Amino acid sequence: MPDLDFIIVGQGLAGSFLGYELLKRRQRILVLDEKEGPNSSQVAAGLFSPISGQRMALAWNAAPIFNYLDRFYRELEQVLDARFYFPIGVYKPFGKAGDYNDWMGRSVDPAYAPFIKKAHGKSAYGHALNDPFGGVELNHAGFVNTVTLLSRLQRYFEKKNAFIREKFTYSLVNLCGDSVEYKGFRCRKIIFCEGAKATQNPYFNWAPFNLVKGETLTVKSTLRLDTVISKDIFLLPAGSGLFKAGATYNRDDLTWNVTAEARKELLDKLSIFKSSFEIVDQQAGVRPATKDRRPFVGLHPEKPLGLFNGLGAKGVSLAPYYAGQMADKLVFNYDIDKAADLRRYIKK
Repeated sequence: MPDLDFIIVGQGLAGSFLGYELLKRRQRILVLDEKEGPNSSQVAAGLFSPISGQRMALAWNAAPIFNYLDRFYRELEQVLDARFYFPIGVYKPFGKAGDYNDWMGRSVDPAYAPFIKKAHGKSAYGHALNDPFGGVELNHAGFVNTVTLLSRLQRYFEKKNAFIREKFTYSLVNLCGDSVEYKGFRCRKIIFCEGAKATQNPYFNWAPFNLVKGETLTVKSTLRLDTVISKDIFLLPAGSGLFKAGATYNRDDLTWNVTAEARKELLDKLSIFKSSFEIVDQQAGVRPATKDRRPFVGLHPEKPLGLFNGLGAKGVSLAPYYAGQMADKLVFNYDIDKAADLRRYIKK
């Protein structure tokens, strides 16, 4: 029976980055993914920003996460010999005149200062949109082409004989004390990185997921932008006159079907731009968000199994940092951040 260190179930952002980090630590791994059916990582716009939401709040744990993010993606581009990381910044228009003074104050706050490129007291992108009160330009922001990234990582795993395309079957798991067997493989642990599918996982169905459906549009326009615009809707340049626009948030309809209601909502929000848009495509995905908006990173309390999931809409920014933490937990038994550690939901 072949021996492995870890089996990873799922090759979305979480599973891919964990697999990469474990290989760096010279672990023997196998990544399993059926590559059929919906996958939120494949349809994600890939936006990352240290300041987000209507309240324009600083992201949780922003300093370590965004410092790690930049190093991680630049390293990965070199390893995979591909371009998928675009740190082109984000411009967030203000909603009222007083916002400029507020952001000038934040620009000297040590928590915010590293992420603020410039605050504008008057329109900065008037050629493209209605921003009469100005806005703030952000550092450490941009987007990742997740389709290219995941495709290249699959090829990377295949070259190392570390990838099998197949559906995982829970009933074939054989727990053997401190190890586990699955279809002829024995390993130390199986780590589940299944995204929204994890709600059907019999070993972790107690984890409090709070799934959210999001829809985006791919649109075509003559608009010229060299940054991401984000105000009630984001618009990011995708090349050749194409843009990604989104996203909606729906906790009631958790199907993977696109809807006319979401299309209308997104088109209405695009009215802030001084351009017309032609819809090229519409995408829907179900994000594995959590009740406390923190990821699930850690081990099962009784079984040789682990969970790396719950990244929600911030997978591009959270996955690199916490893949490193999960890998260090598995290999060296280092501690995971308490706010992200799965043990916060384990009854003692």
